[in-house]
Amino acid sequence: MVGVRPGLADAGPGAGPAGLSAAGGVQWAPPLLLPGSVPGGGLPPPLRSGSLAGGGYPGPPGPGNGDGGPAVRGVTLIAMPQPVMPEVLGRPRPQTEAVVLSLFLSGLVVIGMIVLLSLLLARTQIRRIMRPVNALTQAARRVEAGDLSTPVGYGGQDEFSAVCAAFDHMQEHLRQEREKSASYEKARTDLVAGISHDLRTPLTSVKGYIKGMRDGVANTPEKREQYLDVAYRKACDMERLLQRLFYFSRMETGNLPLNLVSTDLGEFVARFARETQEELAETGGKVVLRGAPAAHPVRMDREQMYRVLTNLKENALRYAGAEELVLTLTVWRQGDRECLRFADNGRGVSPEQLPHLFEQFWRGDSARSSKGGEGSGLGLYIVQYIVQAHGGTVQAKNDGGLVIELALPCEEEEEHE
Repeated sequence: MVGVRPGLADAGPGAGPAGLSAAGGVQWAPPLLLPGSVPGGGLPPPLRSGSLAGGGYPGPPGPGNGDGGPAVRGVTLIAMPQPVMPEVLGRPRPQTEAVVLSLFLSGLVVIGMIVLLSLLLARTQIRRIMRPVNALTQAARRVEAGDLSTPVGYGGQDEFSAVCAAFDHMQEHLRQEREKSASYEKARTDLVAGISHDLRTPLTSVKGYIKGMRDGVANTPEKREQYLDVAYRKACDMERLLQRLFYFSRMETGNLPLNLVSTDLGEFVARFARETQEELAETGGKVVLRGAPAAHPVRMDREQMYRVLTNLKENALRYAGAEELVLTLTVWRQGDRECLRFADNGRGVSPEQLPHLFEQFWRGDSARSSKGGEGSGLGLYIVQYIVQAHGGTVQAKNDGGLVIELALPCEEEEEHE
């Protein structure tokens, strides 16, 4: 029996054991003889030469076989088709090697071009990344050296531009903080010098008047009373200065709790106006009160707000420069806030000084002081601190003199009820 794989049936007798089929392009492997396929180990009777249909397979050419040699009988044939490349098999071996070499060289060229392009792209990307990195590195070194005014200088539009912009913003913030710190330290140094002067002046006066009384200079009751009065007032000035410094230190450490109580701002200001009127009457000054009691009370610390009004009064007495000081206090309601206007009839301040009035340790022009000497530079700073601690606002302006306007939030209706 002959075993035939698909595509072999079309192979004619002319297809040899190792030939190519004209139809299927199949290479025939040499027939495999299976031993023992003939009983007794012998060969079957000879088959007709070249007859596949009769079950035989023509043997190799030789005598006694017509077209071929003796026929092999009783042999099982197994055909093993092997796909091949006709265009390669049909060429001589040297030509095949040339094709393979050409493909190999083409592959090397393609791989080389890919590697070259990858290197070029990597180099471009590295340059793109390193440019802002180098700019940031140089900027960091400038900051380390103390230069906070030179920006990074990176003008790209990629994701690194945001990083460089943030660095510039940080650098500007550091520059402002350094300038503020330098200004603060200078003001603190000036304050120490000013405090030494402000304490030494009244202390010297107190010592002088006491020595005069002890030496018998004040030899009449009227003169002794005058000396004692001056010494007492100078001692009060020193006490007030020391209290202000102590109060400032409490603010700096955050140790300034507020005892908030419901208060009618109009009545509170009216009581302060009556006390101030008695004080100013001795020098010909007066206090003008405008407005009505507040319809809606505010929650405030009465002791601290009294300090606010006292600082405003002392600032007017020191700097107004008017022969007869007139203080005008006005209370009114604006939206959900109670407002207070504290105005004097003095010279006011220059437009350049207005933005600095509430800065700590800032002092106005000493030429404006009608009482001699300079203040501590803390009075209006304390005013702003207390008002803002109550959730309010404060501002200064010129309007026939210096005007300070305060605004405090009204007490909520539910809380008031």
